[in-house]
Order: sequence, then C-alpha cells, then structure tokens
Amino acid sequence: MLKGTELLAKISEMQKSEVNYDKTAIALACGYVKETGKPDFVGFYTEMLDAKGELPSQQEPDEEYSELREELNNQYGEDAVDAFLELYDEEYLDRFEDSYVGEYRNGAEFAEEMCGDMVDVPSYIIIDWESTWECGLRYDYTEENGFFFANF
Repeated sequence: MLKGTELLAKISEMQKSEVNYDKTAIALACGYVKETGKPDFVGFYTEMLDAKGELPSQQEPDEEYSELREELNNQYGEDAVDAFLELYDEEYLDRFEDSYVGEYRNGAEFAEEMCGDMVDVPSYIIIDWESTWECGLRYDYTEENGFFFANF
C-alpha cells in the first residue's frame, strides 16, 4: 500500500492521465484492497487525508463508552462486540444487547435455529435452511464473522 507522498503522487498521476480512472481503480492501484478483493476505501481515504495533513485528531473513547464495551466484552465476548463494531459505529453500542442474536456457523444454521424455536417441524419435512436465510431472514439480520445481529 502506498502511503504519504508516494500515495499523493500516484493519485495525482492517475487523475492527470488521459485515461479517466474512477476512485475504485485509483484505490486498487494504490494497494488498498480487502481480502475479498474489493477496494478498501476507508483505509485509502484515511491514509490520503493523513498524507494531506487533514486527518482529524483521534479522540480517546469516552469513559462511558469504555465501561460499556468492557461490560459487553465480559458478558458476550470480545469477538462478538468487535463484530458489532465492524457493522455499526460505537455510538450504537448501547443497542448491542437488543441486536445481538448469537453466533452461528452460517445463515442456514441461524435460520434453522430461529425457525425451530417458532414451530415444531416434524423430522420428515425437508426445509432448505440456506434458502430460508437468503430469501427471508438476511434482510432483517446481519452477519459479521459468524455473529448475527438484528438490524435496527
């Protein structure tokens, strides 16, 4: 990943080129790529602002936030809280307990567990739990690293 003046130079070079590069192409050319192959725009723009000296100073989390996070880490585990914070800003941390559903291997397992709690399905009925997740539940719930949260 390019940083500092090298990053700014590459951005300037690509913007001045006869080829009309979009932001995605520029971010990728500068090495800002997630493991999924998609552009890492947050990292790209953060580094660009830092290189320009325009990055706002990072504030320490306030005491109330720190206490709540520590309490949730102790009760639900640090991985679950980190997954929540990947999806939502820390200002929503007070909604964690209302949103957190649990940890599951995949959407199908989540769908089976959730629907199984609602209805006693006879064992001879075959249900496509993956389709249940994809077509019905994934719009109301979000998964992050195996942790599932109700959308708010």
